[in-house]
Amino acid sequence: MSKQNLDSEPSGWTEDTLGRRVETALGSFNTSIPQQAIKRYTEKVDGMALSKNINKFWLIYSSMISDIKTICPLQDMAKTLADHFSAKIYSYVATQGRNKLDHIADSTSDIEAIFDMYQIDDDYKKLADKDAAEDKEAMLAGAQVADDQSKFVENMQNMFYTFVRTGVLPKGKDMSQGMYIVNKDIITQTPYPNCDFWKTTRSIVPTYANLD
Repeated sequence: MSKQNLDSEPSGWTEDTLGRRVETALGSFNTSIPQQAIKRYTEKVDGMALSKNINKFWLIYSSMISDIKTICPLQDMAKTLADHFSAKIYSYVATQGRNKLDHIADSTSDIEAIFDMYQIDDDYKKLADKDAAEDKEAMLAGAQVADDQSKFVENMQNMFYTFVRTGVLPKGKDMSQGMYIVNKDIITQTPYPNCDFWKTTRSIVPTYANLD
């Protein structure tokens, strides 16, 4: 299989793949940025409890791209609105991973969860009759993912319908107090460190931001 084909398969990503992709995308802005970014995101991913079937290097890259193109531009917009309007502005990021996307979150997860259209990953049930130790381990891991996803759906619905009824999110914290991180738990966080990092790179976020 060619290097290009391997790059298109998340399971085939290596440290070299990650470095090559980031250098190609960001090296023209500043020669030190690619290594700084890789180091930053690697430290974050290394601190996470990952299943054995998750490719670490693909997760690092996808997290980086998500921050640059979506999360950081939206946070900047929310902060700008909060600074110029008297009404409270709220911001959240849905981070619950999905098996069909190699365990990363997608752009429609929150909407699907709110309207009860989110499909819980239940492939682990196919392993119920398997006897191999690795199959049992995979089944338990899959059951945990499904449980986490069910809690994520409940949390998104709780946040949405609480806001519809009261105009306030569950913890009552607006943008001035932090953003919401939603997965199997709901937490608030301020600031969002990765966005602070990308701000120091000046033009990367506005250059690559999604405009839709």
